[in-house]
Amino acid sequence: MYELRVLSGVNRGASLPLIGEHWQIGSNDLADLVLLDAGIFPIHCELVFADEQWSIVAQSGEVTNREGHVFSQQTPIEAGSLFGLNGVWLTVVAAGESWDIPLPEAPIRENESLITPRPAKRKTLLPFLFGFISAVTIAATSTWAALYPDNQSNIKRQVEAPKIADKRQSLPQALDVEKTLKTMLTERELNTPLTLHHSSKSVQMKGALTQDQSQKLERMLARFHQQYRTPITIENSTSSIKHSLPFSIVQITSGPLASVVTSKGQRLFVGDEIQGLRLVSIDSGKVIFKGKSEFEISW
Repeated sequence: MYELRVLSGVNRGASLPLIGEHWQIGSNDLADLVLLDAGIFPIHCELVFADEQWSIVAQSGEVTNREGHVFSQQTPIEAGSLFGLNGVWLTVVAAGESWDIPLPEAPIRENESLITPRPAKRKTLLPFLFGFISAVTIAATSTWAALYPDNQSNIKRQVEAPKIADKRQSLPQALDVEKTLKTMLTERELNTPLTLHHSSKSVQMKGALTQDQSQKLERMLARFHQQYRTPITIENSTSSIKHSLPFSIVQITSGPLASVVTSKGQRLFVGDEIQGLRLVSIDSGKVIFKGKSEFEISW
């Protein structure tokens, strides 16, 4: 599994498990990855995975690579490469990869560069002036040291990545985690099919979910880990609900006049409906019905 990691900024240390095909990044609470830094738009950009390729789709804000080049509307990226959102660096990596990734150094402006006293361009030919020039040089050096005692270290600090503490809310106890999860499940109407059980070191979720509900739960858990930090293990022990057709199919015919025949002798063509289900496609490998649920029958 791959994950989207935040390497700098207010949310440094946050990660989003990448389950699905596209994820919104921005300051909006409804984004898949929420960034709280200044200059981040509600939906700044989208991360997309299609045809075995990662890409960044620009939305409201600019996205740059580590050299500072601005991405186009949709730019392919490689796993492990860095991309920046107004100075916040992110990357897509395999879940087991190390977090020790070097970040680009912040550029130093010209007026912040280190200034050193220039030596005299010419040496005097008069020996009696040597002592005077030496005295002036010592005085100038002393004045420089007094005015800029720590200039070198200041510049070094400017290019170092800031050390920002993890600002996620701490949930140290299993009961705290369970209460928070119950609230989030209720907000997403997932509290009815699921039950929670906690021990001293874990919280377990049990129940049967449809495919849509399972995807909603995965997004919820990703949001939970963005907002909270906890030593408690969350165990997702849910199962999938597998629906079956309310009728039996005894014959499938493909081709220009593709059709299926039920056990009651009804012949259905693409577009026909039966018991609230529409036959939407028949190809050489599968038949698909759609209604409140989708049914895919391989043959």
